[in-house]
Amino acid sequence: MVLREDGVVPAPEHLSDVEAATLPCSGVTAWNALVGEGPLVAAAPCGPGTGGVSVFALQLAHLAGARVIVTSSSDDKLRRARELGAWETIHYRRVPEWGVEARKLTGGAGVDIVVDVGGAETLGQSLQAVAFGGQVSLVGNLTGGASQVDVVRSSCAGCACRGSSSATARRSRPSGRAVAASGLRPVVDRVFPLGEIARRSST
Repeated sequence: MVLREDGVVPAPEHLSDVEAATLPCSGVTAWNALVGEGPLVAAAPCGPGTGGVSVFALQLAHLAGARVIVTSSSDDKLRRARELGAWETIHYRRVPEWGVEARKLTGGAGVDIVVDVGGAETLGQSLQAVAFGGQVSLVGNLTGGASQVDVVRSSCAGCACRGSSSATARRSRPSGRAVAASGLRPVVDRVFPLGEIARRSST
């Protein structure tokens, strides 16, 4: 393979090839959702889900000293999130108003950053959870459809909603440096042979 030199970034030396392969998508997306162009504050990010981006966001935020609230519909995944450093967890099937619960957990202040991977059906709860002047980072739309959001609440919350752009070499370098310096190891759930790519990408 021949590539432009400005289109590649070094992989952290402590990672295997499989672990390093998680960085350009999940890793950079999580990094951009939390950090963007500025510093990550040591407060309480939270967000719906325990998929690849969400787990990376948990690891990176915990690494920065943040208190992290994680939501999931799986007790096993919430238990694993606590093992990875989650400060608090919320089972969103049992607590559908998880945004309100997240605000309670922070003493009513709300969280500084919400990493929202759900999209249409979770944005309303994200706005319930976020602190005044906080940020909702939209990194996915797993729930599909169009969102019905309380615009008045959104404007009164004084928060910013921002999308998370795709990985570029420029955006990949700082997240790679953070992983290399910290020794963080990505969580790899499963590994599939290349021969299964076509079948799995169509499902």
